[in-house]
Amino acid sequence: MILIDVFSVRRIQARMGQHHKKAPAVIARALNRAVENARTNVVSKTREDYYVKASEVRSTIRIEKASSSRLMAKVNARDTRRELIGFKVRPGKPNSKKPPAVIRVAVKKNGFKELPGAFLAAGTSSGKVHVLKRARKARYPLLIKYGPSIPEMIGQPKIRIYVENEAKVTFEKRLDHEINRLLGANT
Repeated sequence: MILIDVFSVRRIQARMGQHHKKAPAVIARALNRAVENARTNVVSKTREDYYVKASEVRSTIRIEKASSSRLMAKVNARDTRRELIGFKVRPGKPNSKKPPAVIRVAVKKNGFKELPGAFLAAGTSSGKVHVLKRARKARYPLLIKYGPSIPEMIGQPKIRIYVENEAKVTFEKRLDHEINRLLGANT
């Protein structure tokens, strides 16, 4: 969740002069623009570090917009853990003739990691390929291997701090623009 704090409403009202009653609407417009920009930055910054599709990141993000009566905007992400097959897996398909010695998976863009004991298999009912590992030496149960959820990826300090800083910069720029637009139109 990214909160943009509007701490100086009185200063903004003083700057607007005779149009001081329109300050909440101006602030709300600037906040809404900042959260839209934050969503864009979340998607692009997450894709820089992780093997994940932009549409998958965007689909988990919900924006709660500000209004003139409620000067708060939020960017929330909700999702469950993602299967490892959704990331980069080598080999990509199960091979019944000669299985590989080890499965390699890349979740982050810093290279592949080996998963000893893991293998690829298609599900019995769906036919979807999974990265599996045996729970014990026995044949069953099989455990599906999971990677991080998208909110976990977004919550990484590097990504979160970057997005918050960019949102604040965008908010300040948009606030100046909205005030100048209002004052310029009414002079």
